[in-house]
Amino acid sequence: MIKTVITLLVIICILASVSSFFAAKFANQQDILHAREELEDIRRRRDTLLAIVAHKDSLTDVFEKQVLELSSSIMTLRGEQEQLETERRKAVAAAFRLFQPDSIMNEMRRHWPEMARSGWGFKEIFNEQFRIHIEYFMIPTQFTTTFIQDHIDAANYQRQRDKLLEVDSLRAVVSTYKDSLIVLERDKKEAYRSGYNDAYAKYEALNEKYIKNLENPQIELGVPFCYNNSRCSGGRVCCRDCCEQIETTESTGCRTNSWCNRLHRGDSSPPLRSMSV
Repeated sequence: MIKTVITLLVIICILASVSSFFAAKFANQQDILHAREELEDIRRRRDTLLAIVAHKDSLTDVFEKQVLELSSSIMTLRGEQEQLETERRKAVAAAFRLFQPDSIMNEMRRHWPEMARSGWGFKEIFNEQFRIHIEYFMIPTQFTTTFIQDHIDAANYQRQRDKLLEVDSLRAVVSTYKDSLIVLERDKKEAYRSGYNDAYAKYEALNEKYIKNLENPQIELGVPFCYNNSRCSGGRVCCRDCCEQIETTESTGCRTNSWCNRLHRGDSSPPLRSMSV
């Protein structure tokens, strides 16, 4: 009789567990749908973000290529400027070695062609103080302003050149700092990208696990379990797993366990023990 009752209870609990399982699974469909929609939304936003980043990376590659080309042009121009400075020094040194009147006149005509047909030339003048003839180069008075203006321009251009060289040096320093900033920004971007990808991967895995748990709900029900039946003193049947303590005496049975005592009294309803389904 007791075994029959227990079997019926077990069957009833199994049926209740199955029905509860499908009821919980049906009730979780809305949560599953919401979790999947949220995952798809985050995937779309991630794909959009990756597309934007890829576009900006392509622009960065184009700009970096242009920077390399311009940097190469800058180096070429600097080389040309140094070559011009070398040629200038050579020309100045050659001018100091001019002693023949014809050579000097030819250089004057080359540098100031506007005065080539004027009445200029060499003339010896006796110096009373030193008692010696000194050769002078004679030009019309109206042309003297040309030499003055050229000297003013040359002095001013020299100062401008010095300032431009200073500017170029400072720009080189600024360019170095900018390159360092670009490297730092790139490292920071890679750190953010790595962290985001890691977080996204963990979220995706956690979301999939959450959906899987919703699709396979765990139901907690009270189910009677009794095994390892043994007889106590007096010939009564007890459940060894359920009895907390068995005292065997000549006059008493399993008096320390409530279910055993109820079995002795003829009450077969067992205590309930939880079971996961």
